[in-house]
Amino acid sequence: MNRSTILILLLLVGSRVGAWSFGDTVILENCQKFGVPFTVAERLIQSESGWNVWAVNPRDPSRGPWQLLDSNLHEFAKEYNEGRPINPFDFVTSTRVALAYLAHLHAELHESAYEWYGAVVAYKAGPANIATAPLATKRIAWWVAHGDTEQ
Repeated sequence: MNRSTILILLLLVGSRVGAWSFGDTVILENCQKFGVPFTVAERLIQSESGWNVWAVNPRDPSRGPWQLLDSNLHEFAKEYNEGRPINPFDFVTSTRVALAYLAHLHAELHESAYEWYGAVVAYKAGPANIATAPLATKRIAWWVAHGDTEQ
């Protein structure tokens, strides 16, 4: 990691320290609704987009603050957006869909209420790719689920 990358990361993280925002409120409401720990959701959005609502991944079609894929958007549109198409750049709607999807993965994997690592790996790499996810993805998922870097 070069010096400018570290500076950018510090600026992103530093801008969030001590600042409760509209985004935090939306996330908290949806965390309570879907049973997702707030710290997991907050770290997930930080790792996915750095809280950038307009984020677009140049390597794949994921977009928005939660880096949602079109397949996820279509699958959850009926249940969580009254069947209407979901705009991945709409923070409120995409937060609802992202946390519903994360909770769905958590339930599918039969993880305990305190363990979110598998669900986060599945969110980041795709449910079919949990075993073959790259080590970097697994390390980020560990941080999101546990808040530290030790494995």
